[in-house]
Amino acid sequence: MLRFDRSKLPIKFAPMKDPFIPVPISMAIDASFGCSSGSALPNVTTLKKYQNASRSNILQSQDGTFSCGFYNICTNGFIFSIWYSNSAEKTIVWSANRDRPVHGRRSALTLQKDGSMVLTDYDGTVVWRVDGDFSVRFAQLLDTGNLVMKDTGGKILWQSFDSPTDTLLPSQPFTANTKLVAATQLHISSHHILSFSDMSILSLIYDDPDVSDIYWPDPDTPFFNNDRKRYNNTRLGVLNDHGQFVSSDFATQKALIASDAGPGIKRRLTLDPDGNLRIYSLNSSDGTWKLVSILADKVNREDQSWIAEFADYRLDGQLNCLQARTLIKLAVSCLEEDKNKRPTMETILQTLLSSAEADGANETIY
Repeated sequence: MLRFDRSKLPIKFAPMKDPFIPVPISMAIDASFGCSSGSALPNVTTLKKYQNASRSNILQSQDGTFSCGFYNICTNGFIFSIWYSNSAEKTIVWSANRDRPVHGRRSALTLQKDGSMVLTDYDGTVVWRVDGDFSVRFAQLLDTGNLVMKDTGGKILWQSFDSPTDTLLPSQPFTANTKLVAATQLHISSHHILSFSDMSILSLIYDDPDVSDIYWPDPDTPFFNNDRKRYNNTRLGVLNDHGQFVSSDFATQKALIASDAGPGIKRRLTLDPDGNLRIYSLNSSDGTWKLVSILADKVNREDQSWIAEFADYRLDGQLNCLQARTLIKLAVSCLEEDKNKRPTMETILQTLLSSAEADGANETIY
């Protein structure tokens, strides 16, 4: 795994101008805080003095799953981020300066002699920093996607896993002190938040200066009907390597399970711009993401008993199964990762009108 060795300080990243590919353009170690013009950096695990990184040499985890560097989000605008290396769109899973991009020239991330990691803009303005101490020896991107600062003995002194943005990675703990904040299409923070409430309930919250409301779990439904328990002391959630998400407030400890559950698949749990929490799996063959859920797995089954799992309990099982199945299938199709596979607005309207006109009395489905 590529790492920064503090014995060769300072270490500086600088963004390169590239309109298409998110890359850290220059990584150099120079005693004068500048970038040297020495030999190109080969694929090694340690950055040495007077070596540069070319466009193809970015900070990567040892297994190549994750990359880290300056990500181009707009004209001359960069954020220092971690992303899945093999995803077609280089999907970001963490950012240091999401709400304050830096310029494409003379901006840098530096691991300083005092052990602090500092991101500065072109004019030297400090945009983001992690305070360290002299025991910090190097920074490293782990195979889990966790960017860490370690001492000589390998002890982690700081980690990006403690400050997620909008995504939770497998094995990354979600605690009382962490939260996910959805990003807008412009890569800035929105008003949708995932966090543990004051009653220790894992909750989705819409929060802006005028209103702050929980919208999941259903605030109008008793906690026990939502399969939740209040005031537990743990406040811990995690997405494991098998695609199962569990939280300490789940009353029966029944996990939310991805429809493709099993080992060996790259996944992420992301709070999307629309405020929905979703699990995605990476297609290793083409780098696209697939939305996975129990719902997406069941819509094409002939058996209709699964519809009860998604129906409002106040209906007492009385609903038109044909209409319900049609609407659920439409909702899933609207969430296709490939935009070309999503239905057009005309198709959506036609489907809704056809569903409204569908004959058949309500059926008891459970």
